[in-house]
Amino acid sequence: MVRIANPIHSAGLYVGLFFAYFLAGHTLSLFSFQAQIVPIWLPAGIALVGCYIWWWRFLPAVFIASFAFNYSVQPSADMVTLLTEQGVGFSLIAFGASLQALVGSALLRYWLGHPLRQVSNLKILYFVLTVGLLVNLISSTIGTYSLSLFNPDYSKEHFWNNIFYWWLGDSLGVLLATPFLLSLISVDNLDREQKRSRILVLSTASVLLFAVLVLTNFFISFSNENTKQSTAREIKSIENGLYRELNNSMAQLQNLASYIQNTKVLKQSNFTTFVSDLIATQPTIAAMSWNPVISQQEKEQHQLELSNIYGREVIIRGDPLISDDPIVYVKLIVPEEQNSKAIGFNVFSNKERKQTLIEADLSFQPRATPVIQLVQSETKSPAYLMFFPVFKGNKELKGFATGVFLVEAMLANALDGNANHKFDYELYEQDSKTAFLSNITDRSLINNESAESLEFDLAGQVWNLYLLANKEFMLQKQSQSYFFLYCLEFIIVASIILLILMMNSRQIQLNTIVAEKTNSLKNAVQEANEANKAKSRFLANMSHEIRTPMNAVVGFSALARKTDDMKTIQGYLEKIEVSSDLLLNIVNDILDISKIEAKKLILTHENFDLQESLCRIGSIFQSQAENKNLVWKVKNNIPTSLYFKGDQVRFEQVLINLCSNALKFTEHGEVSITADSEILNNGKNKIIIRIKDSGIGISEDNQKKLFTAFTQADDSTLRRFGGTGLGLALSQELSHLMQGDIKVISQEGKGSEFIFECIILSADHDFELKQSALKHGQPQTEMIAGTEEINKVSKFAGRHILIVEDNEINQLVIEAILDNLGITSDIVSDGKQAVEKVGSGLYDAVLMDCQMPIMDGYEATKRIRKLPKYNTIPILALTADVTEEGKNRAVESGFNSHLSKPIMEEDLLSALEDCLPRE
Repeated sequence: MVRIANPIHSAGLYVGLFFAYFLAGHTLSLFSFQAQIVPIWLPAGIALVGCYIWWWRFLPAVFIASFAFNYSVQPSADMVTLLTEQGVGFSLIAFGASLQALVGSALLRYWLGHPLRQVSNLKILYFVLTVGLLVNLISSTIGTYSLSLFNPDYSKEHFWNNIFYWWLGDSLGVLLATPFLLSLISVDNLDREQKRSRILVLSTASVLLFAVLVLTNFFISFSNENTKQSTAREIKSIENGLYRELNNSMAQLQNLASYIQNTKVLKQSNFTTFVSDLIATQPTIAAMSWNPVISQQEKEQHQLELSNIYGREVIIRGDPLISDDPIVYVKLIVPEEQNSKAIGFNVFSNKERKQTLIEADLSFQPRATPVIQLVQSETKSPAYLMFFPVFKGNKELKGFATGVFLVEAMLANALDGNANHKFDYELYEQDSKTAFLSNITDRSLINNESAESLEFDLAGQVWNLYLLANKEFMLQKQSQSYFFLYCLEFIIVASIILLILMMNSRQIQLNTIVAEKTNSLKNAVQEANEANKAKSRFLANMSHEIRTPMNAVVGFSALARKTDDMKTIQGYLEKIEVSSDLLLNIVNDILDISKIEAKKLILTHENFDLQESLCRIGSIFQSQAENKNLVWKVKNNIPTSLYFKGDQVRFEQVLINLCSNALKFTEHGEVSITADSEILNNGKNKIIIRIKDSGIGISEDNQKKLFTAFTQADDSTLRRFGGTGLGLALSQELSHLMQGDIKVISQEGKGSEFIFECIILSADHDFELKQSALKHGQPQTEMIAGTEEINKVSKFAGRHILIVEDNEINQLVIEAILDNLGITSDIVSDGKQAVEKVGSGLYDAVLMDCQMPIMDGYEATKRIRKLPKYNTIPILALTADVTEEGKNRAVESGFNSHLSKPIMEEDLLSALEDCLPRE
């Protein structure tokens, strides 16, 4: 553990770590999608280091700092909050952080020891797995439980998702902050080499922290902007959807009005059938009715008619508001059973509805009533009535077609399913302060500046719809989009920290050897010096190898923040992914070497086809050799009837390392691989693989250290060829595990030959029979699986198409797609050539680019359409112009259809199926 003798220094460090916890939390919360779940939580590492130094005496600082941070990030927190359930939640989170720091520090103090003074790679691995990963489940579990219990922004539905992000943030914080802080503390008594190692740890942790923050900030900013744009599009879609529903209701009512007006004798049965069909296609309709207009004197006559229609006595009820008012009563209504009480009701007796009817009569247009709550429903359901005037031939008012429309169903259709969970909404009538439809109960959106306000004019009534993106839904959506990023960051950080600590451990081991041997023999001193030099070279090489891809990660992340071009950003992200893969490959090599040194690497013994391995190796390096203008040769002398049992992955790993080196150090000439086998006793086989190149060669001195881990033939800082110096060392160790070896024959300037020998057992008899069957006949399942592809090709086999495209890359792409469909093609690069080619009459269709030199595709198509014999030939437009104007121009020019670039095989296939008849 760390001991600080000076009390003043100890007290200052104690207070410094306390404030560092609080301030780091606030700074890092700026890079978070939720205030209390941060993607990289350095305070977890600060708390661990504090408890490691002062043990339980640092627990009060952790508890208070954690409590203060969680209290401060609550926007509406005050002193009263401390006495509520939220205050209990803060205490529970602080308890989880304290318990986690105590458990982690106990593991360091009483089991693992100081991570930077550890000589055991196994304990370094234990530190990463236990203190860096497993222990952090304590705070994440307790903290997420507290938030789900006391904070409404964290629902129990996303409990495990929140635990994952909390755990990931704590793990990153511990892995970065712990080595960083321990490297800063008590460095006075270290020797020069140890200080250099600490500087490497400090610089690596700093670069990783900076890279993670930059990358995370970019992704959060990008995601927020993307979410904002997506929300705006969805709100526009909702607006259009509600207008569509309102217009549909008016259209259905107009259909009823037209039916009534055009039907000479309106019978109940016909009316019921017609309206039932309308309601079946439009679930937003609650009911429809026919309300004729009659005078007071005609009341008894119409009452008698109603009684005859319904087979019971029906009275027209509802006293007129004015003595000479006409009567507008409900004569026919569907559905009848639920609305039987409405039959015979005088709608003109209601003041508001009377006004609406008068407006409809005067304007000759449908008019809607204010929103009502339907009493026929089991629960109150907001709806509105719309009256559509029906006139006689002389424009005399005959009556009103009436519809009752359900507002909630209309809004549900407009929200289109999932949007109902994405948005909080309230719907008001104009000048009303009370929403007649809402999906929230604890607040109002009418005065919320963040809410989007939409106004709708419905046949004389004005509605105001307020929409606000649901906070919890949007947070969870964002967190899902960050999943891959955070996992990638975690893997990179954990791998590199593990690598750096192992490097530090190795440096400690070397320093120990030097200290023990310094006072003994001169040879021991010389060996120690060589080991120290190897260590220094390795540190320099590894620092370079790590920083190079890390520089790409940091650099492209910074560049991505400066552009809004999605294509450019995608390119940057692909380069970041490549650099990340390179970092992981470096770590994998280190781990393999460490496993071999610890005798923990165990080879598998599984049946495999060595012929397949050689083919795979050949295909991997064929293109690399061609890119360097090298001749690549593979000579396989192993009988195809032989199958083997061993570790295929490690066998191929050795070949890949040797072939990669051969190609790397060869600028001219050729690289060849020759495989031979020799059958031994007891089912054993000796495999001999020779990799020969015409490269730079290796001097005799460098051949002696060629298979030493972390070294290279050229170890200068300005060496031409990069690499960690692990490939050959790892390959030779693997060959030893395979009861073989790797030898080298080389002459400087004339090339090298590496000979890889290993002993591999013969495969099981059943496996040999199976592989032989596969080679001599394709399985039935494979034939079936290929049927779909054969059918796709057979649709267009024998067709001949003209490709008109000036870009050579696009020519190759389109030609390859057509060839995959069994279509032959010719290629020309401008419209003038296309017109001449079509005249030959050899083509079934033309794929025409629109923007070309000499003559563009539009003009060429117009000229082809003027050719008498070829004016009906299918011509498909290929263009990057996807605007509506561009599509219209293509149609006007005579194109059959429009395909946008980049061309997708599925789109092209669909277009060809539409325009080419089956043969």
